Amino acid sequence: MMKRILLFLALAVVVVSAKKNKMKLPCVYMGTFYMPGDVWKPHPCARCECGNLHSECDIKTCPACDGKEGAVGVDQCCAPCDGKAVKPTETGFCSWRGKHYEDGDEFTLNECTDCSCDGGIASCVVRSCEFQECENGEPASVAVPGYCCHFCPENVPA
Repeated sequence: MMKRILLFLALAVVVVSAKKNKMKLPCVYMGTFYMPGDVWKPHPCARCECGNLHSECDIKTCPACDGKEGAVGVDQCCAPCDGKAVKPTETGFCSWRGKHYEDGDEFTLNECTDCSCDGGIASCVVRSCEFQECENGEPASVAVPGYCCHFCPENVPA
């Protein structure tokens, strides 16, 4: 616990210093910090990269199944298909984890990730959370369903 507090305090100093000196700032994705340029895969279909306080993710678009789709395994991106697979770029839609989206559709993957379908390609932007120090001196750590960022105990929404 002490290491975590020290990490958050060090990060707070870095963020304040970086803003003054116009340096690049880290991203936070689902409670994990990433530095600008870091790349990670939060899901088998997604590849994310940290920018300056924001992350951008590309999501592999799965083909539609003109038949019966099987179950998607935890480490798989696309569902197996027992019929003909139709590539999204052939029909102007995006397919992710068994859901199909038309070109121009916007959709949310989770509390932190907003996506859109364009030309058969799903593109996503991941919201990042700035460091917050609570009244007790500790970093914000209260997760609230439906919200991306953690809250301080004194600021939890009703």
